[in-house]
Amino acid sequence: MAQCIPGLPCVIGKTANPTPFDPSDGPNAGSAPNAQKTDSAACDADFMNQIYAKSFVEAQREIMMNQTIIRKPDSVLEYTCFDQILRDTAEIAGPIFSESPRFTGATVTNPDADDIEYTANLGDTNLDTALDTLVVASLNSYVGSNFSHDFIGGTAGINNSIAANVAGAQTTCGMMEDIFFLARCNDFGLDDMFQKLDYFIANDPRQLPAACNGGTQITQELLDVANNKNFAYVNFDQTKTFLEFANATPCAPPIQTGITTFQVRLNVDLMGNVNRVVDDSYPDAVCANPGCYFDAGSGTCKTN
Repeated sequence: MAQCIPGLPCVIGKTANPTPFDPSDGPNAGSAPNAQKTDSAACDADFMNQIYAKSFVEAQREIMMNQTIIRKPDSVLEYTCFDQILRDTAEIAGPIFSESPRFTGATVTNPDADDIEYTANLGDTNLDTALDTLVVASLNSYVGSNFSHDFIGGTAGINNSIAANVAGAQTTCGMMEDIFFLARCNDFGLDDMFQKLDYFIANDPRQLPAACNGGTQITQELLDVANNKNFAYVNFDQTKTFLEFANATPCAPPIQTGITTFQVRLNVDLMGNVNRVVDDSYPDAVCANPGCYFDAGSGTCKTN
């Protein structure tokens, strides 16, 4: 894209075009800044760059609004109340393992440690402590670092913080039902969607769960290119009017279209037989100036 960033419009003034109908100079010349955007001499590269700029800033607005409406996904670990599952595990699985009451008062002997005796029942909270150390601590760190905001990308007004330990976990879990209700019944803001493009130069609607700090890619310079401000980026194209045809008196010669017209006429005799009366063809043509029509018989343009 010459000195422009690939994929972006060029912010550069219009190209001098001394001979509009000469493709060797002007916007399509090899040295022109925008020339690399087209291989066709029929395309005005400056004008094509203006189209790029217009479509680019409009696409950026659509992207930003989509990113505003489509919220950041929430943590499934919070939706499913994973800390409650850990609490249930501690209560149900504890008696099977280190909290078993079946060996209360009994001891086991470790033959490799000078016959030191250990109590088999390690207490009602032993598995709780193990889960707190092994699971809950890392779970809180992960959720806190990635999902510290409210649900639905910071818009729900509710959140479900993972408990600091197994004992503090809630006994009920209705988070997914609550979020489903809020997500399907929540309206999104309409104001930003219909703002003019220059509004987005200084205003980025992407504020949740945290504001974007990179700014938008809609700039005043790109808007100037898109709108051809002060006619600085695109020249007016010169047009061949063919006035010599339109002003001809009485009628200019016909201009052939390249289409052959076939004319067939049929009649029906008294016996009901269909007969071909005329079977003719002629090259079609048009008449350029008003009040004239093409007469196929003479092959000329005539006035009415």
